[in-house]
Amino acid sequence: MNAAIYNDQHATFKIDSLLLDVIDWVDQTYGGECIEIKSPVFYKEDVQVKITGNRRITIYPDISGQMINLWYVDKKPQKQ
Repeated sequence: MNAAIYNDQHATFKIDSLLLDVIDWVDQTYGGECIEIKSPVFYKEDVQVKITGNRRITIYPDISGQMINLWYVDKKPQKQ
């Protein structure tokens, strides 16, 4: 599942501030702290990752610079 969070106010804001707010929200909602994964590509943003149980949540800025993406992945083994 994917989700995006953006600031709908037309006032100027810093994407870094929105990223920190989203990371804080995820930490409070799921407990613990996110870990930062450095991008191996110099022009790509680093990502924040949280693993809770069988769920991995990846948090990263959108390429547009206007929103923060959250990517939820269920890591449960698939039944065959």
